[in-house]
Amino acid sequence: TGIHAATGNWIAFLDADDEWLPDRLMRQVQLLEKNPHLVWVSGNFITCSCSEGRKAPYVPPNCIEQFTHCSGIMEDYFIGASHDFGGHTNVMLIRKDVLLAAGLFDTAFSKAEDLDMWWKIAHENRTVGYVSEPIAIHHFGNIQSLNKNPMDGSFTSSLIMRHQLLASKAGTEKSFERLSKILLRRWMRAMLFREQKADIRHLLREFRGLIPIWYRYLMVGLTVFPRLTKAACLLISRIVRKLKLRRRVVVLPDSSKK
Repeated sequence: TGIHAATGNWIAFLDADDEWLPDRLMRQVQLLEKNPHLVWVSGNFITCSCSEGRKAPYVPPNCIEQFTHCSGIMEDYFIGASHDFGGHTNVMLIRKDVLLAAGLFDTAFSKAEDLDMWWKIAHENRTVGYVSEPIAIHHFGNIQSLNKNPMDGSFTSSLIMRHQLLASKAGTEKSFERLSKILLRRWMRAMLFREQKADIRHLLREFRGLIPIWYRYLMVGLTVFPRLTKAACLLISRIVRKLKLRRRVVVLPDSSKK
């Protein structure tokens, strides 16, 4: 509704519990002025668990600058996203006509509607601008809301398959496949925390060609005793957090709080 009602040519987003940094739009507009061919711009952001006093850039700015050769341009969004340079809803600045052409957000989705939207855009507009310095803050304040709609096997497989079809039509198969391989493994690891044995095995069957054989065997083994695996995963995560071995600020599933 907001996109349809907007009278400007560009749309920016802000989730209710997050914030923009003061120079967010200025930095992105400056990048657009230097590169008028761009139809969308993303950027780095800070992840903050402020109640615990933990915050950090999602990715180190120097890594992004090396990847883009300090140009602020990613030639292929999917390749960038496979390096974790995909951005977040709060840093997206997109031309309104591009959003409309992509079909807007799918209102049938209760989760991952943002990923689906960015991917639809990227199939037709691979090149995207990217501001390396953080321009927004993503807060991990309401943990319950982050986990109310966890990814499941059926939804995940339908999302991937949907975009495999779009990729084949747009000629983005190789770069989307690269991103799919990374995300499938990441999502299955997250499912271990929720004892989603059936969902993990569903994905292992559906995407045999995208998942290395060693990883398939590992996941099958870890799902034999899902409660024990979950407990071990939570223990490892607590140790990593306690010793500050992880650069990125993340939250554990709310089930770990019980």
